Amino acid sequence: MSKLTFSNTGVTTGQPVLASQISQSFDAFTGAGDYAITISGSLTTAANSQVSLGGDLVLADNVSAISQSNFTASAGGGGNVILKYNESTKLATSATGVDMSGKFNMNANDISDAGTIVASNITASTSIRNEGNTFLGNANTDRVSITGSLEMTDPGSGDANVSMSIDSDEFKMIQGSDGTFTIGTPQLNIKGNDEAETVAIFNQDGDCQLFFNNVRRLRTVSTGMEVTASSANTGIIVTDGTNNSTRSATATKFNFDGNTYVSNESTNGAAKVAFALGGTAAANAKVAVSASNDL
Repeated sequence: MSKLTFSNTGVTTGQPVLASQISQSFDAFTGAGDYAITISGSLTTAANSQVSLGGDLVLADNVSAISQSNFTASAGGGGNVILKYNESTKLATSATGVDMSGKFNMNANDISDAGTIVASNITASTSIRNEGNTFLGNANTDRVSITGSLEMTDPGSGDANVSMSIDSDEFKMIQGSDGTFTIGTPQLNIKGNDEAETVAIFNQDGDCQLFFNNVRRLRTVSTGMEVTASSANTGIIVTDGTNNSTRSATATKFNFDGNTYVSNESTNGAAKVAFALGGTAAANAKVAVSASNDL
């Protein structure tokens, strides 16, 4: 049987060689030069046979097969595989996983991954289900935009909840399984839909403020509550819908449809109701009413 040997001096053979006569082996790329073997037909191996390559396996189109500048696929000696389309790499395997570029289309299949899937753009016409963690965005300018309704549900277990948090829990919203809703933040500002006017401010370890038309009207303090009137003629209004009293910095006014009572409900017989000027001592009382109705 014939044997072909390729060397830097040529091909060694003593007679014409037919394709049917080549059943042993031949050596190529020996010596200082490199030589390409071109097969114009098909290459068929016997059943259960292997094709072993010492270098990379490159699949190229029939135009640039020799230059290999526009190959379709390659298998590297290190175990990596590259798939291309029109000279652009679309899939590449590595020691850490698979890198993809462009679209990934699949129908009615599952993707199981013990690591992390990183994608710059995902478009789906059906449901996307992830049984692990989902990370969206990696920059302060990234946004999550939803056209339609946003629904977040928990699995219904006793300790499950739906939560949102940013900046190491400086802000968080938690919908507990017991129906409670918690907002956690050092300062909670509630504004109008255009964010131009403040409605309320709640400060941790501080005050709570309520606004009317972007003007603060009520504020809690360490000793109680502070109410700010819009002018000296208005103040705290106590009303039952018909009768009312107004307490301001300059006066207390009553507008009652009936008798007006200033009552001290103390059981101390010596207690008095006094109207005083300049202080709270007895000497400052201008009018005083005692239990015996003495003025």
